Amino acid sequence: MKKEILLSMALIGLTTGAQAMHHDSKGKVKCYGVAKKGQNSCGTSTGPHLHGCDGQAKTDNSIHEWKYEKKEDCMKMGGNLKPGVEKKKEKKS
Repeated sequence: MKKEILLSMALIGLTTGAQAMHHDSKGKVKCYGVAKKGQNSCGTSTGPHLHGCDGQAKTDNSIHEWKYEKKEDCMKMGGNLKPGVEKKKEKKS
């Protein structure tokens, strides 16, 4: 049981550290809330579906899942640069 707890804590530490880096080598940012099911770029240390690998998103557009996008593309898609932030609801006319 101790090994499982230590392994879980290490995994959370690794994914949290990975989330601290906001840019990849191609100048893209982590765009939260736009990844489709199974198309996220890396793991997540928050939310209901904790995991440490890409391609494991369980739902579309989870505010805890991210994928690399150009910043302007992320904003156009309604994404966010911070995890766990709900999308703004459009006002109905």
